[in-house]
Amino acid sequence: MGSFDVLNGIIGKGSIPKEAIENLEGKQILFRPTGQKDYRLEVSGGKISVNQEGSTSPSVTISGQDEVLSDVFTGKLNAISAFMSGKIKVSGDVMLAQSLVSVLKK
Repeated sequence: MGSFDVLNGIIGKGSIPKEAIENLEGKQILFRPTGQKDYRLEVSGGKISVNQEGSTSPSVTISGQDEVLSDVFTGKLNAISAFMSGKIKVSGDVMLAQSLVSVLKK
């Protein structure tokens, strides 16, 4: 299962805290998994979605190997450790990327 499917599954469970969604309102996070199609997480009107289209104006872009992104999404790999070790790269609003961690907490 690719990182898009993993993230979409997490979002689809509906277990994202309301305050975490509010913090991401109006934002787009672009994911660039190496060797895979780009996708974005978007929050609009209090609803969070994952779409396979890329974004022309993301608030933040997160890049890395597809497996690494999946491991970050599932909590197998700490997001901060992945960033500090260079396993993922972040460009744009780094604080927004960090707030994504609260969205993915179970």
